[in-house]
Amino acid sequence: MNEWKEAFQENFPQEDENKKQSSSTDIVEDKKFAEYEIDIAVEEKRRELEMFIREKKNRKALAEKSHRQNNG
Repeated sequence: MNEWKEAFQENFPQEDENKKQSSSTDIVEDKKFAEYEIDIAVEEKRRELEMFIREKKNRKALAEKSHRQNNG
């Protein structure tokens, strides 16, 4: 079985999984694949995500502060 696997891999080199995953994120940043509408949508979603994360942190801090005031 290993002989078949080795023969297959000689003819069809296998891609490194780590390299494959990192290249998929690079394509979003690569100017060669730029599409105006898609780039605008991606940037908008990034801003929405950042805003959501900030709001979540603020809510958590407010809840902790309220909890301390009620128990302290």
